[in-house]
Amino acid sequence: MSHWNHRVLKKAFEDTDEVQYGVYEVFYNDAGEIYAHTNTPIELACETMEGLREYIEWCLKSLDDPILEYGKIKFASDDITDEDIKLTRT
Repeated sequence: MSHWNHRVLKKAFEDTDEVQYGVYEVFYNDAGEIYAHTNTPIELACETMEGLREYIEWCLKSLDDPILEYGKIKFASDDITDEDIKLTRT
């Protein structure tokens, strides 16, 4: 079953020495391989303080995982078939 989590991505900017680290949502296929990530870092906004605290804790856990490099990830297949798409659209 596919899943997602928060991961730190390092983004280097062309023609400069500037880099930026951010927390992104990263999506995995059934084999645990990355097939996508969000284009921009996540936003820390929730409807409750309890929700915000939990969200920040998830983000902090991402600091323990290896850092991924934006634009250098080899994406795998997402394991989604045409039949899966038809089922989710009905």
